[in-house]
Amino acid sequence: MDLRDGAWEALHQHAHICNPHPQYEPREGRDILVQLNRGSILDEDENIEQLVGEEGATLYVIDAEGGNLRYLPVGKPFTGPVTGHECWVGGTGEVILTVSEPPGGAIYLLKPGDEVARRLWRGRCFGHMSASVDGRFFVTDDFISGRIYVGSIATGRMMPLCDTGATCASPQATHPHPYMTPGNRHVVFNSDSTGLAQVWAAEVPGWFLEVLEDG
Repeated sequence: MDLRDGAWEALHQHAHICNPHPQYEPREGRDILVQLNRGSILDEDENIEQLVGEEGATLYVIDAEGGNLRYLPVGKPFTGPVTGHECWVGGTGEVILTVSEPPGGAIYLLKPGDEVARRLWRGRCFGHMSASVDGRFFVTDDFISGRIYVGSIATGRMMPLCDTGATCASPQATHPHPYMTPGNRHVVFNSDSTGLAQVWAAEVPGWFLEVLEDG
């Protein structure tokens, strides 16, 4: 869609992108990240009715014209199942994502064209994923406790930032969906801890980020 004049056209189609979460690569804008829910079947209201087979979700990129499709080595058989939460890491050209992988979950990092994704962390049921604008940090939520964690892209070191009190149930507004503001001073998130879904912010101390990067 052209934001200046409102004109739009179909750029790309695929039978199994019912939750595509398309994202332009923020630095050059030449690639678009797409989530592929392999084997999905939609009902008449276009809700996911059934996931056929056991392959689950994976990711691919296309160019800004809708072609040059390239699959990323994530999801089965390369990693655990993709949770459906991924993003570009600032202007680095890398993609960070969460997967379901024993003993709970894991976080992976890779660039389009990589043959193997690099595992940054493993051990908790991480869900939503976001990265800082400068590409130095990531922020994610533990989908069991609703606790928010911040980590370093360079070191893979991660620490809990705060408890949200979010129930992580249904609807989506009960999920934290955390992201870091430009400048890395705050993390914004959802919480229904008061009984009403609201938007909150937690301050990130400077020493906190220093420990993540320097130990």
